Amino acid sequence: MRRFFPIWVFLLVIVTACQQSASYRVSKEAEATTFTNPIMAGNYGDPSVVRVGEDYYMTHSGSGSFSLLVWHSRDLVHWNPVSKVSTNNQGTPWAPDLVYHQGKFYIYVTLTRYLEDGSRTFGNVVFTADKAEGPWSEPINLNVKGLIDPGHIATPEGKRYLFFEKGQVAELSENGQQIISEVSKVYDGWQYPDEWVVECPCLESPKLFYKDGYCYMVSAMGGTKGPSTSHMAVTARAKDPMGPWENAPNNPLIHTYSPEERWWSQGHATLLEDTEGQWWAVYHAYEKMQRIMGRPTLMLPVDWTTDSWPYIREGLTAEADLPKPAGQHIGEPLDFSNDFEGNQLNLLWRHHTLVNPADFKVGNNALTVKGKGDNPANANEVGITLIDKSFEASIELILDEQTEAGLVLYARNGNSTGIGVKGDEPMLYWRGKKQRARAGEIPQLAAGPVELKIRKENFDVSVWYRQEGNDWRKLPRSFEVQEGHGVLYLSLYTCGTGKATYKHFRYSKLKKEV
Repeated sequence: MRRFFPIWVFLLVIVTACQQSASYRVSKEAEATTFTNPIMAGNYGDPSVVRVGEDYYMTHSGSGSFSLLVWHSRDLVHWNPVSKVSTNNQGTPWAPDLVYHQGKFYIYVTLTRYLEDGSRTFGNVVFTADKAEGPWSEPINLNVKGLIDPGHIATPEGKRYLFFEKGQVAELSENGQQIISEVSKVYDGWQYPDEWVVECPCLESPKLFYKDGYCYMVSAMGGTKGPSTSHMAVTARAKDPMGPWENAPNNPLIHTYSPEERWWSQGHATLLEDTEGQWWAVYHAYEKMQRIMGRPTLMLPVDWTTDSWPYIREGLTAEADLPKPAGQHIGEPLDFSNDFEGNQLNLLWRHHTLVNPADFKVGNNALTVKGKGDNPANANEVGITLIDKSFEASIELILDEQTEAGLVLYARNGNSTGIGVKGDEPMLYWRGKKQRARAGEIPQLAAGPVELKIRKENFDVSVWYRQEGNDWRKLPRSFEVQEGHGVLYLSLYTCGTGKATYKHFRYSKLKKEV
């Protein structure tokens, strides 16, 4: 199939050049006619998107937490969280499928539990809600164990199916809450060239939809954490969900072909049509040399061949300025700074360890946390997903003698880096290990509240403290965080047998962004 460089790309270049040479530029983001990737920075991988009228809703894997966030948009570019879906400590959510069917919302998802011996278990559940804003149901067990990545489809005749990894499928009940058949294999995936540098076949994350009389399935292949060129999204179609399935002649739909590209391991796509009839692929990738930031959400426009196969226009990459989808820009940029108003944590704060929610109390403009464990890895923890490579964040802390608490760049593998306080002594952590202080390196603190600060400048991390309104003092020892850490979150941790009270969380992006 011969592909032509689209005329709108040339027009876009001309318009952009004119804007840059003009005496002014549009400053309001709401008036922008283009966008750049990512549409959602931070560890928001495995996106699943659904359109309901003029509204779009999206969710992702749990970003290492024990909950799902549901986001809302009117233009597919600007997103705001509208609800949180708790797994009730049953596991971390993997590869959800957000569905709107006959006036009801569903999230089909795999809950993964990590056992003490290092192994994992997989169970599949569904959450339901009448509105995307919730309330969401408790997790409903689908009694499918050992398989991951459920993907839903309903036929025009009303039959409902749930697909899983490795091309497997089972029939769903009419209400979508029970599996009513055996799981069977109906699809083998796409055979990529032998010389491609990939991690594994790893046929996963089926996302399905109907168009022009066909049921389409977009699957991930190649592995998600391997080489920079491992991941991809491939397309197949069938007249019936039970097959036979035909692979697209122009596979893969999305792929990283060289480690020189900005976006590595591109794949795991959801396809959808916007309000003006333009199709889009919403997917994830790692930014080159920034795996500690996780997998941001990206988006590219999709066109269709004359024989009804989706494709990305030749020469068009996620690095380009792209025409913004139709729709209204609603909401405001995310603001992490928080004075703990009300009686519940902001939606953006999530737990990355197993916790008892009763240990966390919000009230009187403060968060009070009961201690647990003896270090950040097994403490009571709550944190936010990083969206900036360079930032600084601070918190005011009041704690009793039986408690250690602080502010760290938390990694689920235990490799946390940051600063805490126990008694009158600051505690330093690097890659999960408490750092021994040199003589005179760490001062004793006076009694009373203390403010702690982390400054991250790309991979370099410094830690600071102050008391009684004095100037910030940087501790002499600073650290680096790079590939060995795993994905990082900014977290408050509380360990010991007492309590810690947190106030006045402040966050700001640094202008020096690498």
